[in-house]
Amino acid sequence: MTTTIHKPTRRIVLMGCRKSGKTGIYSNVFRNVTAPDVLFNNPISTELSLNSFLDLSLWDYPGTPDLYSDTTDPAVLFANCICVVFVIDSKDDYYPALKQLFATVSSAYRVNKNMLFEVFVHKMDGLSDDHKIGSEIAFSIILSVACLKPIPAPNISNAQTETQRDIHTRIHDELMDAGLQDVHLGFHLTSIYDHSVCEAFSKVVQRVLGDEGILPTLENLLNILCSNSGIEKAFLFDTVTKIYIATDSSPVDVQSYELCSDMIDVVTDTGLVYGVDSRKEDALDKKESMNLEDGIKSVIRLNNGMVLYMRGINRTLALVSLLREENFEKHGLIDFNFSVFHEAVSEVFKIRSVNKNIRL
Repeated sequence: MTTTIHKPTRRIVLMGCRKSGKTGIYSNVFRNVTAPDVLFNNPISTELSLNSFLDLSLWDYPGTPDLYSDTTDPAVLFANCICVVFVIDSKDDYYPALKQLFATVSSAYRVNKNMLFEVFVHKMDGLSDDHKIGSEIAFSIILSVACLKPIPAPNISNAQTETQRDIHTRIHDELMDAGLQDVHLGFHLTSIYDHSVCEAFSKVVQRVLGDEGILPTLENLLNILCSNSGIEKAFLFDTVTKIYIATDSSPVDVQSYELCSDMIDVVTDTGLVYGVDSRKEDALDKKESMNLEDGIKSVIRLNNGMVLYMRGINRTLALVSLLREENFEKHGLIDFNFSVFHEAVSEVFKIRSVNKNIRL
């Protein structure tokens, strides 16, 4: 019997300057390597096909690419690429990184004008909250100025309103001159020592799914489920990577996301102990062996009167919700509503598969 291994045709490229933390992000999110062990990883050029709902491959590009070199062909480098994630080390001098970012965006945009661009301002764990907010503002203001013209970066703390308005004007003019007026850069503050990097990749995946047109449908289904079941917050997780592909329309609270994300670890780790072939040594292979298809159900009662409730949808997707304990007393109603939600989501994925086959 011959087994055909499906190889995703869509690729996310992880780029950035040397020692910016690309391999750390790659290993922590997609290879289940803990943050302390990431320090011992060697940067290598590797491409990982995600055996999950995402149907994507992730390429960790080593070092700093010389996109203006005759030996570098952007058409080959960005072939089948739907998104570029550029990592910037917030603790280092980031102006060379900003110049490299502009070179990357301009080269990739010429290859595919529909490509998505995301910027991870990484290693934020050692900075104070005020510094984090200041860094986010600084990156958004001086990005194109630092990349497109040799203009000195402004002192954000002392910049006056008129100066900032002038900077925005310069950015707009330069982007228009460069033909990049349609490019949208998403910014995320990340660290491998908390859940921020997984949350950032969740936003990246949601942008990809938004282009497919199924994200609004999933959000609407989650809204209906929450309103009819007394659920405070619900996430639809990819269990292999702990990336949530959709959530309801209520604001995402960091603590709620962390609790729901940690529940994936609790259920997965318990399954690794009691329900997985012990001969599998690779952590990711073990996680992929977890079969959530048979309607797995897990309940965790917190000491603050809240309940974490998880239901498996298929082998790689699970619904994790947070609700009050008094609302969970009607768990029969919740289970019925979940069965209706499960059926609706399955129909959405069937249509998605048909559309993908038609495009192919």
